[in-house]
Amino acid sequence: GTIAHLFLGIDGDLPLSPEGKQLDPAQLFVKDWNRPLSDPQNVVTVSIPTILDPTIAPKGKHIIHVYTAGTEPYDLWKSVDGDEEAYNNLKEERQKV
Repeated sequence: GTIAHLFLGIDGDLPLSPEGKQLDPAQLFVKDWNRPLSDPQNVVTVSIPTILDPTIAPKGKHIIHVYTAGTEPYDLWKSVDGDEEAYNNLKEERQKV
């Protein structure tokens, strides 16, 4: 399958968890726990490596990496190969996880 990545750089401190603790450096968001985790558009992973090593970003900044599991059906994407407009439309539709 295919994978979508989003890399962000943010200013400031990260929020605390609802319990008032520092966030874990990796978070897993599951849209529907009644579906398999391998289902397309069901899981998004968020990694914040600067929680573990703040020296990898400038002081007062954080790195956030958001990505989907490689569960996107390849045939769906293969169907728009060579058609930029169809590809962009599908990309817009499929990023709504």
